[in-house]
Amino acid sequence: ATPNAVALTLGEERFSYAELDHAVDRLARALLAAGVGKGDRVATLQAPCPDFFIAYLATVSIGAIWLGLNPRYRLAELERAMRDARPRVLLARASLGGRDFSSEIATLAALPGVEATACWGVCTADRTVPMAAFLAAGEGVPEDRLAEARAACTGSDPCLMVYTSGSTGEPKGALL
Repeated sequence: ATPNAVALTLGEERFSYAELDHAVDRLARALLAAGVGKGDRVATLQAPCPDFFIAYLATVSIGAIWLGLNPRYRLAELERAMRDARPRVLLARASLGGRDFSSEIATLAALPGVEATACWGVCTADRTVPMAAFLAAGEGVPEDRLAEARAACTGSDPCLMVYTSGSTGEPKGALL
């Protein structure tokens, strides 16, 4: 109803509802171009910010299951979640809070089942593409294909995977 109203803020950064809608559609198309479909998992290694929220909305809008990876995790913890969830795509920030994630991203991108890895920022890891290139690959996905993927979703489809604290053993994935 108010496309120019502010939908997201982070510091001085502002996204209108129209900009948010466009960003979600653009990433959803890129995910479809990467072969992501209903029930596939998409992992995001990112701190809470507009890109984090856009990745979540784009993923669930096409029926895929979003997995947020905690940037405070060490490689073994990230790898455990990735091996268990088996995401098809990894979306990662190259550095967060002064920590360079290039080596972690390289390891995670090489895990079985990971078919595409896209990075925000400059990432030197093998098997990764810049986020701009990943998004550009989705530009050829027609509107009807995006609409079809979204129409196949229901309010009871799983959309989010979180990991338990592991208080009685290794953390376990909980599908919501």
